[in-house]
Formats: sequence, structure tokens, C-alpha cells
Amino acid sequence: MAELAAPRPPTDPTADPAADVRRRLGLDGRGRWRRRLGALLVLATAAGGIAWAWQRGAAPPTPVRYRTAPVEPGIIAVQVVATGSLQPVRTVEVGAEISGRVVAVAVDANDRVTAGQVMARLDPEPLRTQLEQAEAQLAAARAARQQAKATQDEARLALARARTLTDRGLAAAQGLEQAVAAHARAKAAHASAQAQERLARAKVDQVRTDLEKAEIKAPIDGIVLTRSVEPGNAVAASLQTPVLFTVAEDLRRMRLELAVDEADVGRVATGQAAQFTVDAWPGLTFAGQVSSVRFAPTTSQNVVTYEVQVAVANPELRLRPGMTATAHITAQKVDDALRVPNAALRFTPPQAQAPRMGGPPGPPGLLGTGRPKRQSAGAAAKARPKGPQVWVLEDGAPRPVPVETGVTDGTWTQVTGGPLQAGQAVITGLDSAGADRTAGGPS
Repeated sequence: MAELAAPRPPTDPTADPAADVRRRLGLDGRGRWRRRLGALLVLATAAGGIAWAWQRGAAPPTPVRYRTAPVEPGIIAVQVVATGSLQPVRTVEVGAEISGRVVAVAVDANDRVTAGQVMARLDPEPLRTQLEQAEAQLAAARAARQQAKATQDEARLALARARTLTDRGLAAAQGLEQAVAAHARAKAAHASAQAQERLARAKVDQVRTDLEKAEIKAPIDGIVLTRSVEPGNAVAASLQTPVLFTVAEDLRRMRLELAVDEADVGRVATGQAAQFTVDAWPGLTFAGQVSSVRFAPTTSQNVVTYEVQVAVANPELRLRPGMTATAHITAQKVDDALRVPNAALRFTPPQAQAPRMGGPPGPPGLLGTGRPKRQSAGAAAKARPKGPQVWVLEDGAPRPVPVETGVTDGTWTQVTGGPLQAGQAVITGLDSAGADRTAGGPS
């Protein structure tokens, strides 16, 4: 049986001088010296934060610079903006009232025509044949009327003789009765013949009218906008009148049809001036005048609009039917109004510039930087006036000035009352530095 190994004697600490030094300094454990190093870092960070806060509170605040604009008299025009399309004042669709084959077309699109000018012709031969037939029927009816008239005269004479003989007692009463009946029949036959003659004459007149309609003529003076027929085309006018041409009255006068929103139509009235532009002439502005405000609504996708017509002069024929236009209707205009920019009415000084409460900066500490306290939101709301106001600079600080306002065009607002005078400067905003400061940047 082998002998058990003797236990190893403990290591003498004096045998390693470095180990003895770590033991005496308390650094013989890894966790212990890491905790001490972390505590030193926390103390250093806190000391740096306190120093930065003290310097920030003690530094003078960056002055706020304002943008201003002068109060001056000028023109304020309230405008209603709408879009629409240009149309001729009067447009006529020219068609064929009879059926037939087109044998000639005398005009083309963009041609000027005068009232009564022949634009196209239909084949007249079938109508001429119908006219000859109608005239022959009229002649036969006229002859039948004359024959009936002769028969009526004969029956009248026979009736006169029968009455004479009967009165003298030379003829029976039966003969008189037969003569009366024959005269009545002859009179009715003559009336029927007259009616047949009038019917035949009407047929002749109808065919002659159709023969005149074979020449399609311009109904008004104007310009041919469209042409939809060619020589040789067959025209069938049995169910509806086929449209062959579209003629617009003199394009030197046009109308602009605008779709005005229901929220703006109450400010539009007949006689108001309007200006509009079209894409075809981007550098030009055309003038017009409101001629009609329609009562009938138009609803599209739950949007209600009303048609407003504007009379437009087009002496140079630059405007064409169908062009899309964007119009500005001047609903109200003040020529010499004391006005301020709308930005001045919307401006409010930053909260940091409002009256503050609190004493002078105190000593630095972890819970405060020495800055004065800002006014509470409730106090600021109570101090703010209910009516419109603008801000002016007085000794470098903003001061509110109440005003009474009138009309506005979206950029300028009329000042109708208040202490504000022409020539004063009102604050409209902050410059970039002030904006950064009020947004939370360094002060």
C-alpha cells in the first residue's frame, strides 16, 4: 500500500514582495479597485455639470432680433378664384332636315360664313321628281274642283225650276225634293274638291321647301368650328337631324364659364371685374366682367359649385373655345386702406420675452441654474387681449397694440380703428437667430 502524500506547506507571503504591497494598499481584489474608479468618474462628471450650469446661467442672454414691416396705405382687393373654360357666346349646330346624298361641300373648318350662305348641297333630283308629281296632283285636283263647281251650278238651276213649277202646281212635290237633294250633293262634292285642291297645293309647297332645304345654309354669321360631312355621304334624317357643321358666332366676343364654390358664390355679383389667364398665353392676363350668376347647382363628388359666366372681349382672336382658364374675380376692393401684413396679426412674442417673475440669479446648484422663472401659461392667457392686436417695438421690447380690422385679401388686412398710425413698424416675426433661440437653441 503506497504512502499518502504529505500536505504542501502554506505559501509564505513574505516570499513575494509585490503581493505584500498590493495587500497593504487594499488592491488585492479586482472588483474593489473598479468600484473605486467608477466613483471617481461620477464625482468628476457631477463637478463638470455644475460648472457648465453656472456658466450658462451667468452668461448674458442672446438678444432677440425681430423682423418688422411698415404700416402704410394701399389697395386691398378681395378676390374669388375659380377655374373654367372659354366658350363662344352662341354656338349653332347645322344639320340636314331631309335625307339624301351630299353632292357638294362648300366650306371647311375655320372658314367664316355669313347668314344664308350655302354650306353644302344634297342631290336635288329625287326632290324634283316629287315636285313634278305633286304639281300633277294639284292640276288634277283643280280640274276636279272645277267639275264639281259646274255640277253645283247645274243643280242650283234645276232646284230653281223645280220650285217654280211646284209653286204653279205644274209639278209634284216629289220632284222638288229630288232637286233639293241633288243640289246639296253637288255642293258637298264641290267642297270636297276644294279641299283636295288645297291638299295638293300643300304637297307642292312641301316638296318645294324640301328642295330648298337641299341647300344647307348658314343660320348666323360666324366661324365654322367643326365639319363632319364629305361629298358622297348619305344623310338620313328619319329619326333625328344629323349634325353636319358647328358654327360659332363671332369669336371676337366670348364667355368664360366658371365653377365657383358654394362658399364663395355669395360674394360674386353681376358687374364685378375679373381677370384670368390661360396656359396658351402664360405671359398675358385677360380681362372680363361677370355677366351672369346661375342659381342651378352642380354637384360632383359631394362638392357643390355654381356656374358664373364672364363676358370676354377677344379682338385679336387669341382665345379659343375650350381653353381652360384660371380667373380671379374682384369681389371687394378698397383703394386707400390702412393695411398691415397678416403675419403681424398672427405674431406672438416668444414666451421668454413675456414679463417674468423671480429675483436675481442665485448661487449655482444641482436643482437650479439661476434663471428667472417664466410667466405661467394661465397668466399669459389672461393677459392676452380677446380682439386682434399687433406688436410694435418700444425701447427694444415688444408692446401689444389693439386694432380693429376690416377686409383682408389673404396677405394684407385693413385696419379700421385703434391707435396704430401710418408709418409705424409692426413686428412680423423673428430672424433666424431668434427663431433658433425660441425653438430651444442655446440662449
